[in-house]
Amino acid sequence: MRNKFEIMRCNASVFALLVFSNALSAFADDIDENFFLSTVRRAQSTPGVIAHSRSGQFVIARAPIVGVPPARNTSAAQPTLRYLVPELMAVSCERIRHQLLTELGVPDSTGHKILVVIQPLWPGSKQIDIAAKHFGDGWGYQISVPQQIDEEKVVRAIVQALVLELANRRSADRSCEVPLWFTEGLTQQLLATAEMEWVLQPELGGAQRVPNVDGNAVAVFRQNGTVHQGIKRGALFSAHRQLSANAPLSFAELSFPGPAQFESAGWQTYQSCAQLFVQRLLAPREGRARARTMLAVLPQCLNWQTAFLKAFASQFGSMRDVEKWWALMLVNFTGRDHWQAWPRAASLEKLNQALQFSAQLRTTNDLPARAAMTPQQVIATMDFVTQKTFLTRTITQLDALRPRLFAELAPLLDAYRETLDGFLQARGKSGFALDRRGQTSESVRLLARQTVRKLDALDRQRAAWQQQANVEPDAAAYSDRRNSPTDAGSRSE
Repeated sequence: MRNKFEIMRCNASVFALLVFSNALSAFADDIDENFFLSTVRRAQSTPGVIAHSRSGQFVIARAPIVGVPPARNTSAAQPTLRYLVPELMAVSCERIRHQLLTELGVPDSTGHKILVVIQPLWPGSKQIDIAAKHFGDGWGYQISVPQQIDEEKVVRAIVQALVLELANRRSADRSCEVPLWFTEGLTQQLLATAEMEWVLQPELGGAQRVPNVDGNAVAVFRQNGTVHQGIKRGALFSAHRQLSANAPLSFAELSFPGPAQFESAGWQTYQSCAQLFVQRLLAPREGRARARTMLAVLPQCLNWQTAFLKAFASQFGSMRDVEKWWALMLVNFTGRDHWQAWPRAASLEKLNQALQFSAQLRTTNDLPARAAMTPQQVIATMDFVTQKTFLTRTITQLDALRPRLFAELAPLLDAYRETLDGFLQARGKSGFALDRRGQTSESVRLLARQTVRKLDALDRQRAAWQQQANVEPDAAAYSDRRNSPTDAGSRSE
């Protein structure tokens, strides 16, 4: 049994999610191993305090109450607020589990244990904790939730833990990186297709009138925690309404969301895009099998993008193909083409962002500080594993940007992509070759210098484009190809 905890690794999108949204789950700093094991063993002998689900995968425990717990909120103005108790939470987890496995076409077999700890005392600003640990016979997971919580947050946390458990079944050394759009898309799909409440709570004494927030004349009632209007709508009804009124996200923005995506309106758009993307991805007959394959190969891949392309190889040859497919899906779904090309200034800004990395650097004995790095700095100063991680992500972002890029900038983007991909291909063939002194071989150093020179030349072309955009901002959409800095740079060389 390992003594160190394997906390779920946080990719860029999830890290941003934790920083900018209190609605989502955070990664716990620790799990009490003795508490985890003893609670699982006592699940069947301590009713009321500890309960287990029918499949045996979930164990629900209520933490001891120290101090005065907050008053129970039964306000009809918060119809999605749930009051959790172990016995009903076990049933709720089992419902969510069954529907998720059905959605993915996964056989109903018991997975590794997931311990859900209900905390009566919960600081208002604290996020839901999800942590994973590898034991001698497999993985164990722990989710800490407040006793009073919104239903969507519960469903999201359970879905995240279940999907991670599926992905980690073939991993023995590290917890897998699951893309945010995948878990959030599944969460929204489950919430949209529910015919009854997912999270049960004790009876509150009958139905209560709920304020009609939509302004409709139809009365809205809450019965046992359910908001119901007597109208059965399609699973994508809310997503269609959201994306018809707001510009949808590109696949790059789904994969690497920024701060704007975690604000109120931006987060709703992200949720709608994620649900639509996952729903359309799983819709073909082979879709569920491909999604299962992606989860199965995640432990063997450096990142989820590689696993995704392996699993969906028959559908997508590259991330650029994914972006094109997604653009077509949005046009068909909303009836509007949101994918006009960006103007020159916006395209340059997007390209600049894609060619910068944010990394933690330690220059003194002080704590590491975040700093922006260029591909040249990554190639010149970092090891190949780190280079591959950063540069592969950059290539993915460049592929995603290209369909909407200002047309005259496309050759420049292609040149960046070709240079970075060529470096990774050549560097991979040379492997980790070292000379007799244990230093990087001269051939590898030569490859790095040549690549840096090519990137420097491309940066000069990009700077020329930027200068022209600053001088002629209003003429950006009508640039003459004959006067483009790319062509001028090519002729001068």
